Amino acid sequence: MGEWLHEFYSNFISVISTFSITDALDIIAVTFIIYMVIKVMRETRAVQILKGIILFIIVYVIALILNLHLLSFIMQEVVLQWGVLAVIVLFQPEIRHALERAGGTRIVNLINSGEGKLKKQADAIESVCRACSDMSEKKIGALIVFEGSAPLYDIVETGTVIDANADSELVENIFFPKSPLHDGALVIREGRLYSAGCILPLSSTGNISRDLGTRHRAALGMSENSDAVIVVVSEETGAISYAYRSTLRRNISSGDLRDLLLKMFVDKDDEDEPAGKGRRRGFLKGGRK
Repeated sequence: MGEWLHEFYSNFISVISTFSITDALDIIAVTFIIYMVIKVMRETRAVQILKGIILFIIVYVIALILNLHLLSFIMQEVVLQWGVLAVIVLFQPEIRHALERAGGTRIVNLINSGEGKLKKQADAIESVCRACSDMSEKKIGALIVFEGSAPLYDIVETGTVIDANADSELVENIFFPKSPLHDGALVIREGRLYSAGCILPLSSTGNISRDLGTRHRAALGMSENSDAVIVVVSEETGAISYAYRSTLRRNISSGDLRDLLLKMFVDKDDEDEPAGKGRRRGFLKGGRK
């Protein structure tokens, strides 16, 4: 054990003595690239494809260890040689989104204070809850998505980007019957009405109540595929509901909805827990205390 520690210490000192600024820059660059790749994977459904790739690699390693010549040949000649091209084709949307985000980053976004973002989010929540209360009384259907930590790029692209300041009257106009965008969902991003008329995936759960309409099924489906909070106003009953993490809670007041959204997106008491997790998940399951 002492010999191993001595050798480790000697190697460590040798590396440190030859460490230069270029080495530090090299490490920082590689770390940033790895971070961006992980971020893109986490923000999209590409993680499922990545799991498949990892499985192929594990099978190939096992084939080499066990001397399975035929399987090794197939994996090497077919999978590994064409793997790079297949990855580019399969991850084309994710690669495009990553390049778009890198090219669209503005310095002003980097210097915006967190406090300013929280105020925008709080204003948006207030406007949306006020609009939901009015639409509930008038029985106007609505479907509103509060984007979580994972950006909904694929969902936003299905609608019309408006990128407007949050305003209750604008929200009501979007969902006014027979308006061009009233049938789709409104996506709220960083306190702004970002995209309207968006198409959400329907829930794949088979045990959904039969009295739920398309909006509720879409809200539940979106909650199964993201960490967003989806608010629904029923066109038939005017009831307000929300979906989060594959759970739908129905018939809540606009005040309860306001408290919920503020706790998830504005309240930062638990700095070690991201919005929508930890104690906030308990709030969602247990309801308002």
